[in-house]
Amino acid sequence: MVKELAQLAKLDCEIVQGYGRVSTTDINKLDLPNHSWNAIKIDNKWYLCDPTWASGIPNPKTNSFKFEYNDGFFLAEPKLFAINHYPIEKKWWLFEENIPSFKDFLEAPIIYGKAYENLKFHHFPKQMHKDTKLFENITFDFVTKEPLNTKDITFLIDNGSDSKHIEPNSVTIEDYHVKIEHQFLKKGFYDLHVYFKNDLISTYTFKVKR
Repeated sequence: MVKELAQLAKLDCEIVQGYGRVSTTDINKLDLPNHSWNAIKIDNKWYLCDPTWASGIPNPKTNSFKFEYNDGFFLAEPKLFAINHYPIEKKWWLFEENIPSFKDFLEAPIIYGKAYENLKFHHFPKQMHKDTKLFENITFDFVTKEPLNTKDITFLIDNGSDSKHIEPNSVTIEDYHVKIEHQFLKKGFYDLHVYFKNDLISTYTFKVKR
């Protein structure tokens, strides 16, 4: 559809083949390309769009598809796009430095549709799964599209038997740069979900040891 509309507007548009990851993707079975999106040229510059995911993505709990328009998937920042899009052709990364390997792509955090509405960049953590120690400092680093207050940022932490919303230990915001720091006080295995206001942004897992 985007390619057809671009042709009507006399804009160059290509279909990009590659791999896509959402919360319901089984990365152990991700051995063949499973997704496609678009690159569109506007004013001599290429941009990335994902009209499929912009229409909605599967609910992570029920795996049922829900229509929910999200314009954050249009003209997204390439380095944010790269967290859950891996093109077959290298030229469609649209950046040249620090291009992720396929292993990097498979190990990346889960980011959700709301991340595209809220974020310009996701810097840290680079991996979804991480081993850490009690009281060790964990840093989360984002650049947002709109300014936030520290109280807008919360975690939902699940240890397998209980889940609760908490405030991070430390949040520093300078303009649009958000730096979050947190430490775990008990050993165990945790799913940690980052929320901006009521928007689910990203998920990580931590194995906490002494």
